[in-house]
Amino acid sequence: MFRKVTSLSLVAFLAACSQTQEQKGTGPTEPVAVALQPLSTCAELDSLVRAKTKAAMNKTLDASVNSLNSGSTSNCVMYDSVPSAGNVAVSGASGASPSSVSQTNNQVVGVDEADIVKTDGKFIYLALGSEFRIVSAWPAATTSIASRVTLGGTAKKLFVDGNRALVYVSVARSTITEQSPWMLSQASDCTYGYNCDFSGDGNATKIIIFDITDRTAPAVVRTIDMPGSLIAARRIGSTVHTVASIGELTVPSLEYYYYNSCGTPLTGDALTAELDKIEQIRARNIAKIDAAVFDVGVLAKEGTRVLGKMDCSDFYRETVGDGVGITSVLSLDLQTNSDPTLANVLSRAGAVYASASSLYMSVTHTNTSGYGWFDGVATDEASTVHRFQIGTKPTETRYLASGAVPGHVLNQFAMDENGQYLRIATSKGKVPDPNVESVLSVLSQQGTELKVVGQIGGIAPTEDIRSVRFEGDRGYVVTFKKTDPLFVLNLADPTKPVITGQLKIPGFSTYMHPLDSGHILALGYEADDQGSFAWFNGIQLQIFDVTDMKNPLLLHKKVYGTRGSSSSALTDHLGFTYLPDRNLLTLPMSICDGGGNGQYGTLSFSGVVAMNVSLANGITELGRLEEPYPATYSGFQYGGACQDWWTDSNSVVRRTVVMDNFLYAISDNRVRVQDLGSLGTDVKLVDF
Repeated sequence: MFRKVTSLSLVAFLAACSQTQEQKGTGPTEPVAVALQPLSTCAELDSLVRAKTKAAMNKTLDASVNSLNSGSTSNCVMYDSVPSAGNVAVSGASGASPSSVSQTNNQVVGVDEADIVKTDGKFIYLALGSEFRIVSAWPAATTSIASRVTLGGTAKKLFVDGNRALVYVSVARSTITEQSPWMLSQASDCTYGYNCDFSGDGNATKIIIFDITDRTAPAVVRTIDMPGSLIAARRIGSTVHTVASIGELTVPSLEYYYYNSCGTPLTGDALTAELDKIEQIRARNIAKIDAAVFDVGVLAKEGTRVLGKMDCSDFYRETVGDGVGITSVLSLDLQTNSDPTLANVLSRAGAVYASASSLYMSVTHTNTSGYGWFDGVATDEASTVHRFQIGTKPTETRYLASGAVPGHVLNQFAMDENGQYLRIATSKGKVPDPNVESVLSVLSQQGTELKVVGQIGGIAPTEDIRSVRFEGDRGYVVTFKKTDPLFVLNLADPTKPVITGQLKIPGFSTYMHPLDSGHILALGYEADDQGSFAWFNGIQLQIFDVTDMKNPLLLHKKVYGTRGSSSSALTDHLGFTYLPDRNLLTLPMSICDGGGNGQYGTLSFSGVVAMNVSLANGITELGRLEEPYPATYSGFQYGGACQDWWTDSNSVVRRTVVMDNFLYAISDNRVRVQDLGSLGTDVKLVDF
């Protein structure tokens, strides 16, 4: 039987601080203890998974009971029960290289992030569509496809290390196992977590490692299957750390109840009959769950060989959890065929941040009946933070500690490790909730606990976080409702973090990029003030002078287009290409003009804009590479150019690469090469 589990204690979340120029934090009165608990046997794992599956099923049916008892008329669909087909039983489951080359825009120096594009200065490697492609890109005038390999699924991202390439492929679960008790949530990839969850695409993951010594003939040397969806991946040296997650645990043939309550609410015998029907469904579901075979210990396979510890001792459970799933950290050496190391958490996935020695996952929880909650927590939203040790060897990977903070993180940039401390910025709630506010917490590992040792609460009441960046002993947080307050934080004393200054300007930033220790380049949206709220508008680039932490200044600003203008870089930092030694920024863009005040504009440009970024002269456009929309294009959620919501920003060009004076614009359909000195004229066009 599932037993309610609570944590030992929780930080007393700080009340809103007074809005003075220097907003000081204080140490928490009580640390939280939410360390993951290792499992001792596979039987214990099976029991926990079965209990979580029942709890999730009961939660759904209980909602129907509550709806009937309250006389709700919110559900206007009539079904008796909705059985899903499926069987639950599973068996054990050419020339000289260029002198200047752009690289992946990694958050942490020395920690490579998986992306759809990689380059070594001579070749460009692509994980696009259903293929792994290698493009011979140097010299620029001879750019051509060197090889292409069909992957048997959708290419997600890749790494390249010397003569080895690792490609992540999203595949239907049926290609991993014929039958399964998992039902994966059909989610999409999430890079900017404002209105999406870090749960993957809902499919399974195949890891294919190629020997690319001969770039014209990549050879498969290793294939690993994981039933979970790719969440995030990092490479440190030749060791690759992969985070994958199974979204939901369920039995495919479970029944659920829906009732047409649009008419008169039920009472008396009619109500009793419907409630009895729910309990009959519940009893049948419990019997199906009890009879199911949950082969949950098989979370990675190489061929028919099961990877990981056969006794399930590489599994950990959360003490509190409101979701049903399993997330795995798999570490392998890209250059050898040694066994990988796995650490598995009985938890939903979350936002992932990694330094050179630690991987953190922040999982948001809401206080819902039946899953347990943190003792003494006044808010109904909190995030557990789990720390894993990682490094240059797969054998270094292991679980270390956990803690909890109020609210939820926006994305990976809301977390940062500095020495022994983790700094994390969270929002409690979301606009337009009038009670929304944000918190900056500093955590330090003590035993198996990540304890909050410093905190600032009550940041920007009524606004939520839109971007965060940490740099050394400083932090920068942008919140928004109708203006863009840029908060500057002094984190030199981790036990007493301080907000030293703030700057309020129209619009908001979705990504911040340090230019040096005293200046920030920010990318985001301009806004049209409507009094009580503001419409997002065109793409806004700004340079902030934060040399004086008490007096941040806006040095330069440039706006492209109006409402509907978008860029892949606005909500995915991997689309942002900046070469600091050349002050060169290249951004994919779709520019829409003629809009504003809530009205979308019309497309005036699609392609790449190249800019010079200078503290003295600001942001100066160098030229444009045009890449028109294909005849049929489905990359935009709302069906066409200039119709994207701000969190779904996209563009035809997905990535840019710069080699010396040549710009490579990479879209799903081709690579277009132009000289930065004469943009507008193709040097080479390579169609896929």
